[in-house]
Amino acid sequence: MQRVTIVGAGVAGLSAGIYAARNGFQTTIIEQHRVPGGLCTGWNRTIRGNRYTVEGCMHYVLGLTKGAFRTMWDELGIDRNVEPVTELFTIGRAPQRRTIHGRTAGPRRRGDESISVCADAREIGRRMLDRSPADRRAIERLVRDIELFAGYDLPVDTPAEIAPFRRITTLVSRLGAAYGAFLARFAATRLTSTRSYARRFRDPLLRWCVARMGGYPDYPAAWTLFVLSRFHRGEAGFPHGGSLGLGYDMEEQFLRLGGTIRYGAAVRGLESQKGRVTGVVLADGSVVNSDAVICAGDLATATRWAAEAGIGVGAQQRMVRRLSPATAVAQVSLAVRRVASPAEPVEPTRHRSRVIYPSGSDGGALCGPQVSRIVLRDYGADPIAAPDGSNLITCQFETDFARWSDLGRKSSRYRTAKEALAERAVDLVRAVWPDLIGPTTVVDVSTPLTTERYTANTGGSVQGFRPDRRGFAYAAQYRARHGSGLYFAGHWLCPGGGIHRAAQSGRYAVRLLCRDTGARPATSQAGRSSRRSTRVRVPSLPLRR
Repeated sequence: MQRVTIVGAGVAGLSAGIYAARNGFQTTIIEQHRVPGGLCTGWNRTIRGNRYTVEGCMHYVLGLTKGAFRTMWDELGIDRNVEPVTELFTIGRAPQRRTIHGRTAGPRRRGDESISVCADAREIGRRMLDRSPADRRAIERLVRDIELFAGYDLPVDTPAEIAPFRRITTLVSRLGAAYGAFLARFAATRLTSTRSYARRFRDPLLRWCVARMGGYPDYPAAWTLFVLSRFHRGEAGFPHGGSLGLGYDMEEQFLRLGGTIRYGAAVRGLESQKGRVTGVVLADGSVVNSDAVICAGDLATATRWAAEAGIGVGAQQRMVRRLSPATAVAQVSLAVRRVASPAEPVEPTRHRSRVIYPSGSDGGALCGPQVSRIVLRDYGADPIAAPDGSNLITCQFETDFARWSDLGRKSSRYRTAKEALAERAVDLVRAVWPDLIGPTTVVDVSTPLTTERYTANTGGSVQGFRPDRRGFAYAAQYRARHGSGLYFAGHWLCPGGGIHRAAQSGRYAVRLLCRDTGARPATSQAGRSSRRSTRVRVPSLPLRR
């Protein structure tokens, strides 16, 4: 039985481990921390006797309810109750802050400068028409494009390195006569920025919001249409238990299949012989011998290890050089009590999101780091996230890693910046969701330096490379030089990230491994392994952020 070692127990690493174990490989995952999930994680905080579970990653996952990815999640052992996502987010400019004598006097709304985006494309169209009947033609074009892209089921099973034309033949068979129309629109929007796509709208707010529905205005319009089409298909949902629950489910599936996880073991390099990988070198100097290695962590670090070991990784090195990491994120987690009058019951809220783009002085530097986008997420009345009667809210500030890195050199400046960020988050929540007027508790503040320390990701990125026009069109390679025994998985190979795509990358890496070793892929194999599950246990320690 061939030995496979996987570096990293994130979603990609666990996915690769599960598929490798299903295909009969003796599989070991090496993880430097003590919990599974990698970036798809959460952590506990106890404040004044109240226990909170902070969601560090997830707001929705594609494919948990239906679609091509549903089979993949079944194979990975994910079987949880899922709350369907029907309302996506409200997108708008930042609430204006009123100042007196140079000091903030409290948040104040500018008026109706936002649009609520839902999953159903036709409902999006109706809401836009209510605002701007003059934009009927542009709105109808947007709705038709979303519905056209929704007819395309994303490929899951086979990477392009194995069958470059299979995706096209599959697409033709599924779309039939609509294939030509889809191909034409994809070609037209693939190299067109969302900003250019939105110029057809006359209403300034519609034009501004449409340009940012997929993230940033310089992202390809095709990226935005793909994202909205997945919601339109009803594929998105939030699994109960969030990121931690997903990670532990995948860990359980991997162990059930006979895999081994070594927690608390950091990798510092690769060993090779005559251009072929022979194992991984741990931080303590020991070597884990292996016939194949799948690196499911930071791509820049993995390519450096490979180069030092004399393994050819030219395609991956070019990807690292040419593409830009996604914007780093600082996150403030708040607990807000839901307060009502004695005569009115406290109404629990559902999951909801608000996406804010600061502008001018309001977009401003918070003690140094510039903020380009803010995402507020209210996880509603979730008893796992917060005690009864409270809502856990995360405020993610997309910000500049270099400035945070500079602040991190002096603890007092770093602490002041975190305090300022927390104050800004409290102001924003009170302005955006006035129904949450109860006492607010700052549960946790994490920065891009936290992400870098926890994941070793380049630039503290949580989404890999940006899905701009260059990143969106880039054809990732999941294997180093043929015959090297080295493979790659993870969100770095999928610009724009996404939990479903990270899991898919692990599947792709194992498909290539099966082809190279002559094993017949058994990715859809069900049932349990007869080998005993093994896990190297370490003392249970709190996850520090």
